Amino acid sequence: MLSQKASTAYDLLKLDLEKERVENKKIEVGFKAEGELKSLLSTKAISECQVFQFREECRQFVVECVNKIFERSPLKYRLARNMACLDPRLMVSDQEHSKSKCKRLLEELVTLNRVDGDDVDILVASYKELLHDVDGCELKSRFKDFKVEDDRVDMLLYECMGRNKKFEKLWRVVRKVLLVSRGQASVERGYSLNRQTEKDNMSEGVIVALRQIIDYFVLVGGMLKVDITKELLYSASSSTYRYHQYLEEDKRKKGQEAIQRKRKTVQDEVDDLKKRKKVLESDITNLTTSSEKYADEAEAKGGKN
Repeated sequence: MLSQKASTAYDLLKLDLEKERVENKKIEVGFKAEGELKSLLSTKAISECQVFQFREECRQFVVECVNKIFERSPLKYRLARNMACLDPRLMVSDQEHSKSKCKRLLEELVTLNRVDGDDVDILVASYKELLHDVDGCELKSRFKDFKVEDDRVDMLLYECMGRNKKFEKLWRVVRKVLLVSRGQASVERGYSLNRQTEKDNMSEGVIVALRQIIDYFVLVGGMLKVDITKELLYSASSSTYRYHQYLEEDKRKKGQEAIQRKRKTVQDEVDDLKKRKKVLESDITNLTTSSEKYADEAEAKGGKN
């Protein structure tokens, strides 16, 4: 059986489906197609050989589809396979396997120059401490019952690491890894929120602010559960003033950038003129030297005559 020969995702990717041939009789073509085949056989409209050929073509189609999935699968990358160490379910069900995957993940990040090799041992120790904390905290049930369709792995890990200084270095690495993970459904929903909130003339800062607001609504359980504090009211009342301050600051920055561009243009022209001057001076010196040399040679020849 293929399932017995491929116990891991990496083993599955290495399977040669042509070599590990599956009988075409085991290929399901669908209830309707099976009925049509039986009907055509009973009326002798087609032969057994034609049925065999049809099933073989179906088998070949399935093989090509699976090979194409393997070709495009992120699991063929070592980095993607070892990102499973951030799977909340694996972190509580098989901690030893999670530790080994974490170490391999860090090794790959070092190879890609995303992590300093001197920090690997510290990060591995922090990850082991994180697993220990998760195993004995109230969040363990949320890790164990994590649902990819409904829960967000980035928010769950942030609750465990983002606010804890002892996991500061580890959290920085985890954030980088989660940004790579476009295929993780719970993180992907975060990116889709960005696309839903994007509008014309919307700056990066506005998108970040909107994401923070949405994430906070999700955290507290909805817009109606937000506490209306004095600080929040004061911040909202002074928003117009801060907006005008932002416009003035943006105008000042653009003015400075324009002045700097103008200075750079003038400086580039001055540098170009200096280079031309040096070239001309060099040409003049070479011509003067050559003319003096030729004059001396001419005088020497005239004296001999």
